Amino acid sequence: MPPRPYSKLSLQMILVVPFALQIFGTVGVVAFLSFRNGQQTVHDLSEQLILKTQQQVDAHLSDLLNLPLQIAQMNQQAIERGDLDIQDQRASERYFWRQAQAFEQLTYVGYALTDGREVGAGRWLAGLGVTLYENLPGDNSASDYLADSEGNRTQKIQTYDYDVLGEDWYQDAVAAGSLKWTRIYAAENLSIEQTVLGQSLAAKQTVDLETGVTDYVAIAAAAPFYDRNNQLLGAICVDLLLADISTFLRSLQVSQSGEVFIFDREGLLVGSSSPEPILHRTNGEVQRFGWFDSPDPLIQSVGQQLIAEFHTLQAIEIPQQFSFRWNGERQLVKVSPWQDDYGLDWLVVIVVPQSDFMAQINANTRTTILLSLLALSVAVGMGLLTARWFTYPILSMVGAADALSLGHWNQQVPDSHVNELDRLSDAFNRMAVQLHDSFTKLEYIANHDSLTGLLNRRTFCLKLQTAIAEQTPTSSSFAVFFLDLDYFKLINDSYGHVVGDQLLLAVAERLQACLHPTDVLARFGGDEFVVLVQNMSHRGDAVRIAQRMLDQIQHPFDLGGREAFVSVSIGIVLNQDGKAQAEDFLRDADIALYQAKASGKARYAVFDATMFTNTVERLQLETDLRRALEREELQVYYQPIVSTATQQLIGFEALARWHHPSQGMISPARFIPIAEETGLIHLLGWWVMRQACQQIYQWQQQFPEYASLSLSVNLSTQQLLQSDFLHQVEQVLQATSLNPAHLNLEITESGFIAHEDITREKLHQLEHIGIRMSIDDFGTGYSSLSYLYRLPVHTLKIDRSFIKRLDLPGKNFEIVEAIVVLAHKLGIKIVAEGVETVTQLNQLQAIGCEYAQGYLFSKPLPAHQIRQLLHCGLAASSVARFPNAGA
Repeated sequence: MPPRPYSKLSLQMILVVPFALQIFGTVGVVAFLSFRNGQQTVHDLSEQLILKTQQQVDAHLSDLLNLPLQIAQMNQQAIERGDLDIQDQRASERYFWRQAQAFEQLTYVGYALTDGREVGAGRWLAGLGVTLYENLPGDNSASDYLADSEGNRTQKIQTYDYDVLGEDWYQDAVAAGSLKWTRIYAAENLSIEQTVLGQSLAAKQTVDLETGVTDYVAIAAAAPFYDRNNQLLGAICVDLLLADISTFLRSLQVSQSGEVFIFDREGLLVGSSSPEPILHRTNGEVQRFGWFDSPDPLIQSVGQQLIAEFHTLQAIEIPQQFSFRWNGERQLVKVSPWQDDYGLDWLVVIVVPQSDFMAQINANTRTTILLSLLALSVAVGMGLLTARWFTYPILSMVGAADALSLGHWNQQVPDSHVNELDRLSDAFNRMAVQLHDSFTKLEYIANHDSLTGLLNRRTFCLKLQTAIAEQTPTSSSFAVFFLDLDYFKLINDSYGHVVGDQLLLAVAERLQACLHPTDVLARFGGDEFVVLVQNMSHRGDAVRIAQRMLDQIQHPFDLGGREAFVSVSIGIVLNQDGKAQAEDFLRDADIALYQAKASGKARYAVFDATMFTNTVERLQLETDLRRALEREELQVYYQPIVSTATQQLIGFEALARWHHPSQGMISPARFIPIAEETGLIHLLGWWVMRQACQQIYQWQQQFPEYASLSLSVNLSTQQLLQSDFLHQVEQVLQATSLNPAHLNLEITESGFIAHEDITREKLHQLEHIGIRMSIDDFGTGYSSLSYLYRLPVHTLKIDRSFIKRLDLPGKNFEIVEAIVVLAHKLGIKIVAEGVETVTQLNQLQAIGCEYAQGYLFSKPLPAHQIRQLLHCGLAASSVARFPNAGA
């Protein structure tokens, strides 16, 4: 509301004249009493100030020091429980990056392993925000890296000499055997000067000691961690700068010139409110000043007085208070022990000059004596007369303010007859209206997604928890739907985030159209949506709702003139197993969502107990796969490829096989998808290629009659998309000496089509160096044949699903024949996969299929069995000579 014009009496006119005499008289009485009781007042004020300061210091030290202890203990437990995999360095870096990002008080957080490897993140390189740190095993040097918004490395900053196993904090943690504070220690001056992110950055942690700014000196909360056999694995470290303690002490207002110091029991400074430094460099080493050599003469005097009073600092076991004279002034001193359960034993010393209080008291006394001469008569009646004029609106405003603090926003203070009070009440009323509007907006922001306006995760969980609490044996069921857009990242990366946001808004609108007004729709971030549907009579209702959402999303989206197609995968969980927490529902819905995506996307999956079991088993299998290569559990098997016309051996397909130590042979159908999802496919794929190329080359050298043997190796799309893909292939060929003409790389149809622009260029480069390309599982992908004209494809491998139906009635023979004819027209050769019967072989010969592989000839065999077959002379073998022929 607009301010109103004012023409009322001023508060100054009403109050100044009638209350002047009353005030003067009161001041006179107070002056007399304050003069008589000045010394007692000084004593009381000093005690109160020292006590308040002591409480502030204690509270701040507790808050400051508890955080590193809690973080160190949490990280120790996370490693020992297996929640944090110390073998996954990148995951550890991101983990510590998030902690350093969340807690600005932490200078450094990380761990060091017994092999000398260190992973951590922190802020001790000034001006760079949170940076990552790495120390590799056997290498007495460390490196610092910049990190992006997700905690991933972006750029190395510097490398320097560093042996983490020799650091004080590591040795203290291992020696203590449990969570402890380490000795206070100093690191070397570290500096960087280079161009980072396109800007010139010159950041130094320290400045020359001559300027008074000191080195990186810290105390660390450190804890060792062990494996299940109680063998030491390493130690956790969470650093805290001593400078943070001094910074806080300097911020305290301890009278006008009071100071606060913190000593350890050896008399060395831990923190100080004095502007003088607490550190100095002697013989190139950073050391702390003690009370005996501090550049601050007050600290030296206090230390001498402490020794005179108590003989030794170790003798101070309870808070002590005394006074002494320094520079002609009386100093009030309180020293209090500060200890914790993790090894800290410090002394907090507060020093307050008595003159800070006396000067003010003396000045006040002189002033009040002069005023008291004028305050001999007091107009009490005038005060009573005018009191009501201003106390009533003030009390009304106090009541309204109390109501506002309780969230009752509709408050209006009545008008006053006093000009200033009426303006104040008017301003208060406007403020109440604005607060109501602001808090309404804040409440909306706190509960809704900023892009779509849907509920956010926090509010959805509250509503879901309410639905759980309101469930009774006779009430109807409800279901939680967890939705994730398929291929959203492709659209976001291709068209940009603005178009991606338009798509998310359109998806939210379509999902809302599928639901009833009582249903709850929320966005958790990214392309994840969650739906709570209540009042369902049976499971079929959830399935119908899921299908309705699938059907709505599959229609094309118009995104500013661009037509885009996406699908959605849905995980469904029903309230049928007694879950009590909202997070349990979301976890199970997420598991069901993963099952839907693993089954081919664009579908739904309803959670059941086996999914949870499978998820746990899959996580264990992923962990085992990470160690499989180093434990030599993986092998390369070789399946012969033969000519259908002569049945001569012409080459092999290399296939990865995993012999798990407890589960036996694990199918590639189980571990290859895991490798692709986790990124292990890079390591696995290049390992298979090197092993197979080396083996084929050895056989070519050992058996000259097989010098023309070819090798087919499956190629992951992720490998093909690597920026150094061609360099990696050339390195393999160079290391194994294999002729490129004998290497066939196989990729699926979907791998070609999804990234055709990148694929086409790289495949032409492979063709240039002599490597041949094959399309694996032909006919099961996009079924688009146009790419056969555009890409340098030499061989098509017809999927076994077509071959196994050749014996059955129908059009299967004609389909295979059409593929063969088309390929021959384009100059492309054909390999039939999964040939198991002589009938199938005869039919393939009849339609001109050149090559075949399958159990009719041989199952995949390890290298030593293939070597035996080659040694027996298998160059012109018949079907009967192959092991497992006709199996």
